[in-house]
Amino acid sequence: MIVSSQLPGYRRPRAIKTNAHTITLCIVLATLSSSSAASTHGAAEASQETCSSNIDSSSKLESSSSSSSSSSMLPTLFIPHGGGPLPILNYPCHTSMVGFLSKAARHVPQKPKGILLVSAHWEEEHPQLTSSTNPGLLYDYYGFPPETYSLQYPAPGDPQLAQQAAELLRGAGFKASLNPDRALDHGAFIPLKLMYPDADIPVVQLSLKHSLDPEEHYAMGEALAPLRSQGVLLLGSGMTFHSMSTLGRGMGQAPIPGQDRSKLPGQDFNTWLLDAVVQPPAQRRQLLSKWAAAPGARAAHPREEHLIPLMVVAGAASSSSSSSSSSSSGGEDAVGHVVWDGECMGAAVSAVGFGRLADEGKST
Repeated sequence: MIVSSQLPGYRRPRAIKTNAHTITLCIVLATLSSSSAASTHGAAEASQETCSSNIDSSSKLESSSSSSSSSSMLPTLFIPHGGGPLPILNYPCHTSMVGFLSKAARHVPQKPKGILLVSAHWEEEHPQLTSSTNPGLLYDYYGFPPETYSLQYPAPGDPQLAQQAAELLRGAGFKASLNPDRALDHGAFIPLKLMYPDADIPVVQLSLKHSLDPEEHYAMGEALAPLRSQGVLLLGSGMTFHSMSTLGRGMGQAPIPGQDRSKLPGQDFNTWLLDAVVQPPAQRRQLLSKWAAAPGARAAHPREEHLIPLMVVAGAASSSSSSSSSSSSGGEDAVGHVVWDGECMGAAVSAVGFGRLADEGKST
């Protein structure tokens, strides 16, 4: 994430090296207290945390491997993760989003046996998956209070799930590999701290491809679809709006009750996107693959890395049904839902899901 140097309070970011991928991240601290604002940290490092979970991740999928009926198939979700650690710092500009994330697990009918998460903050030439039993955390943000560099989310990894996902991707023609050294970045551990605060579900993170090609990532999701029947939650973490020059101006801005949402930055693209995801699978794929032609697309995503995780979780739902009608047999596991339509940092931001959501509501 990059904040324009024209914004007040800007500090020159430092490059963060994570394997082959360089992340440059700087969030404006205009509304931090003077004591917190004075605390500036340098490049983030992958810190390997000690996991205390007693979960035996090596056997967690065995009991579910024989259960592949659609009734046990988990949905997939695409959620926002906000700006750096701001959701954890209780910034007013994240109030609405934090409220959603804190309840987002209610959309999942059962507690997942594992989570396969695709974050906007990890790109490689070919897909990679975290494969450590204790992945630790990567504090890939810059200029925040000291406590944000000691946040913990000691969820275990799952080498078996990582291997299975890699084999599924290879079977679809992708050169997938395992990365035992990669930690969970903030696009993973920040929303997970809100969704599943107990950190007792094994987590594997999947990288994006440098290409950011929507069709390639849709196909990645299709390859990973069998995991849904094994109790694995496929989770995409990004933002439906990610123009940092605009988001930076909304850093200290709380949502205004009764505000005319049509005037929010990104609302034109948000409206198009939420209509696209609820279309029948074949039409949905066609629309999402051409997302850049949508109204306001490039204003919302000057670079599309925060949108592409959506393609993976949408792809994982598309292969559930070969029919173009969501009401046909088996179609419920492919139908798209708007689960949250809100605001973050002064812009229109939303979350979507695919498949059979829990009865506690199709939207928040």
